[in-house]
Amino acid sequence: MNKKILFTGLTTLSALALTGCSSNKPVANLEVNSESYIIQKDDKNKDNKEATLALEVTLENTTKKSLDNVYQGDFTLYDKDGNQISPSTGVYDRSGDFQTMSGFSLNPDKKKTEYLAFKVDRGEKYELHYKPAIYDKSNKDPKDSIVEIDTSKANDASSEVKKLTASYVNQVFLNKTGDAVQLETKDDAVAQNVSTADDKKEDSKLDIDVKKAKENFNAKFSELFVSDLQSSGSTYEPTSDELKKVISAVQERNFSEGSVEYDVAELFPTSAVVYVKPKVMDFDTIDMSGILYKKMDKIDTTDSKKALNTAAKILVQQLPTEIGKAEVSTPNSMSKEGYKLVLSKTKEGKWKFDNSDSSDNYNYTDLESAFMAGE
Repeated sequence: MNKKILFTGLTTLSALALTGCSSNKPVANLEVNSESYIIQKDDKNKDNKEATLALEVTLENTTKKSLDNVYQGDFTLYDKDGNQISPSTGVYDRSGDFQTMSGFSLNPDKKKTEYLAFKVDRGEKYELHYKPAIYDKSNKDPKDSIVEIDTSKANDASSEVKKLTASYVNQVFLNKTGDAVQLETKDDAVAQNVSTADDKKEDSKLDIDVKKAKENFNAKFSELFVSDLQSSGSTYEPTSDELKKVISAVQERNFSEGSVEYDVAELFPTSAVVYVKPKVMDFDTIDMSGILYKKMDKIDTTDSKKALNTAAKILVQQLPTEIGKAEVSTPNSMSKEGYKLVLSKTKEGKWKFDNSDSSDNYNYTDLESAFMAGE
């Protein structure tokens, strides 16, 4: 055989092979914008190594034809051993802001951003692959679009939302101004210290006017306390100084002897559910009759109206001392999970929850009541 003919034939064959390979390329650019750990309702594995990872991905069609029927099944996660992990389906939050990818079509040069969720092991590395199950045969068998995933760099906002909630409780309900306060967390059962500096740092991440919330709490506490005091017929109006002493005594007792447990029950990139479980004092545990019995010589029982007002004044003046000896316990009205706060994330990246004083917002108002000694 002529060597020149053989050489030419091999060269042509090689060129054809290279041409064929060059057309065998990905049909889309795949980008991962963010990696976030999420916690779903009743998630039993939230404290384990295994976790659910939410990936915000952007897919861009780089072909001249439409990519039809793009769906979750086109995406696969590979671990270091080459094992395949399929996306988790039916993952969404209560607000509807977060939900995983549903089917769509993508025109040439167009992009679409969606969420995918996978079960992963924390700290491990993976590869995310995209390859359409249905593709234009003229593209032959397209290559996978691949992005590396390092779960050690994924955002876990559970500590952040706990600290934000604790910071709010510390300042608004406990009037913490300088000392450290104990923060108990359900997931690690370890007491942590949250300092004033931490509170200021957390305030910058909280889209709530904490100062105003504190003023509203104290005003409501005062109003409810006076209403309770006058419910038996007394018309006695405590002075602002007397009210301040009672409220401060409650806050100091809850601060020094009470505790608060925080549990993140749900967590998504833009929402969270935190249960607050306090142990606090309650006015019902104080022997009001016993206080008055010891002061009967100060009460003129010949005038019922005057007697009621004198009794009310005695209670107001003696309560701060009695509050300082009161036991703390879990509120009777609280569910076993605690008081639920639903947090949402703003476009500016701050967290907020509804702290309005309305009958519809009973989760928050019940939490307030617990820190108002049951008022």
